[in-house]
Amino acid sequence: MKSIRCCLSLPLFLFILGVSSPAQDSKPLPPMLHLPGSEGDESKIEYDTLPLLSGAHSVVCAPDSQWKFQLHNYLLHHDGKFWCMWSHGPVVEDVPTQHVRYATSEDGLKWSESKMLSGPPAEGRAYIARGFWVRDGELLALAASYKGKGAFGVDKDLKLVAFAYNKADDSWKEKGVLYENAINNFTPQRLSTGEWMMTRRDARFNVSMLIGGTKALNDWQAFPVVDRKEAMATSKFSPDEPVWWEQQDGTLVSAIRDNGGSLRLFRSVSRDHGHTWSAPEKTNYPNATSKLFTLQTSRGFRVLVSNANPKIGRREMHLAVSQDGLTFTRMALLGIPQDKPSTLQYPHVIEHEGSLYIAYSRTKANTELLKVSLDDVERLLKGELPARQPVAISAPARPADSATVLAIPNLVAFWDFQEIAGQARASKGGDHAYALQEMQGPVAQVEDGVFGPYAARIKRGQWLMVPRKDMGALDIHGKDAQVTVVAWVKRGDKASWQAIGGVWDETRKKRQYCLFLNAPRGTKADEMKRYPLANRIHGHVSAVGGPTPGDEFCITYSSGATEIPFNSWQCLAMSYDGKASRVFVNGKLDSLEQYNPFPYPDGLFDGGADGADFTVGAVHRGGSWGNFFDGRMGGLAIFNRALSEDELAKLAALTPKQNTKPKPVVKSGDQSAAVDRAKRE
Repeated sequence: MKSIRCCLSLPLFLFILGVSSPAQDSKPLPPMLHLPGSEGDESKIEYDTLPLLSGAHSVVCAPDSQWKFQLHNYLLHHDGKFWCMWSHGPVVEDVPTQHVRYATSEDGLKWSESKMLSGPPAEGRAYIARGFWVRDGELLALAASYKGKGAFGVDKDLKLVAFAYNKADDSWKEKGVLYENAINNFTPQRLSTGEWMMTRRDARFNVSMLIGGTKALNDWQAFPVVDRKEAMATSKFSPDEPVWWEQQDGTLVSAIRDNGGSLRLFRSVSRDHGHTWSAPEKTNYPNATSKLFTLQTSRGFRVLVSNANPKIGRREMHLAVSQDGLTFTRMALLGIPQDKPSTLQYPHVIEHEGSLYIAYSRTKANTELLKVSLDDVERLLKGELPARQPVAISAPARPADSATVLAIPNLVAFWDFQEIAGQARASKGGDHAYALQEMQGPVAQVEDGVFGPYAARIKRGQWLMVPRKDMGALDIHGKDAQVTVVAWVKRGDKASWQAIGGVWDETRKKRQYCLFLNAPRGTKADEMKRYPLANRIHGHVSAVGGPTPGDEFCITYSSGATEIPFNSWQCLAMSYDGKASRVFVNGKLDSLEQYNPFPYPDGLFDGGADGADFTVGAVHRGGSWGNFFDGRMGGLAIFNRALSEDELAKLAALTPKQNTKPKPVVKSGDQSAAVDRAKRE
């Protein structure tokens, strides 16, 4: 039976006695990053001149037309060969039917066909690959098992399980549960005490360390590192995917990704073998809100592999080196071949016979590996790798008129879509940065922008997404909630029900707010019935998450009077002030009696930790992704306040001039005229 010993007793006991814990007595750490010429200032890093660290490239598992998702890759060299495992799933991350697959290789470059490791999960469940672990000579593979979409939230039945390898028949069989309500980041490592330790997140993203694993597979004790709710309240730190390592003096160091928008790593230390930890502090080490990995090499220096340039998201991967394990003094760009821009993420590194083997995922669709010589890494540490020549910036700076958007109070996020295809779209303004990740392939950058020379060309079937766990202030909900969504779009398709942007999941009844284009019908507020009303925009709001009570669908939304033209930049907006939903076309309230404004005093639904993602260009409905937008996106802004018409007019004034004007259908608010015209068309 798994140990359930309380892990809070030591710090609490010391607090009662008025005695500091060993972690609290720790001396200040030196800067985590200090590159030559930067003076410890991360803003001075010249990424385009960083040395290039090249190597041999290999594809472990190519894209699969049926199982399109690959991530969470882990490596091991065991029993004379290389092993690689990863999460394999349909379309997007961490949905039911996702399982674990693996492949093997004699040399780390030529890989076998992939095989199922975990077996199919039970109905409604999924697995996330969590790494290989050799315990008492037995080869184990760890996986997180959970219910529904995503491992985090309410009623996830999250557990960390182990599968054991049977060499005789080349098969894997589930061995047991290591710990309930737990997902590790990497497999256990030995402490100098002889015990095993690994990081743990529970279903609420709270971070702790699990220590044990020697007496029995399920004998672990949890020691807290950071409480996510408390950290968010005090420092807006949203911890995720921690790593740890042990220094020569026995000090333990943990580096933690932050989903709160700081774009920096946080760091915590323990001086009592992981039993107590200092409060995590923000470091000067940049991170593009992505997973990292660190490894102590046989040559005495430590390497850290991550996406270290937040300005370009996960388009590049970097390796840094440290002689003392605390301050990384050199950094290089990993020479991963790219025919076209793509995202590179979630590295795992092992050392074998003078080389580092670095596994990673490309576009979350295929698993790859880069083999790098340790001699070259040592040359990097000594400053012997030459700097690269600077390259010209591919896109000119954003015009100053974006300052108008950034200056309006209560801005949560603003995207100008100047990034190239394959790169996450990073928000500006607000308290945090939010990265819109591409779904279903790279979203093209085209020369036709609003806040710069470029726009995003979203093709039907593509969309962009900020996962629920990274949404932060985009999760606008509550009885008194207010929201404004402003989008600069160029419509390219006549399909009905095109989602522009918001938090809206119809499949799981997790609707909150969303701006839509071209619903075939609008809801007449005084009758709560829908009538034909095509080619308009609509401000959808929901306080219940599911269908409107008494109806098969959610029908609480405003609808405008103006038909939105094709191939012409338009500034489209919705607002909700806690009393009514409204839509605006080019800065003006698009009034239509009983349709816009649409009275709705009920507030916005709270989807909780497992609520809807923030999506642009699609929503989840009917069990799959749909309601696709097709066209160009030049800008998108989210405010947690209902903007005034004057403020929206200022934003609309930023729209490029065009020849095609929106066609007002109904000026008088005569609903019957709108219905008649819709029927004729």
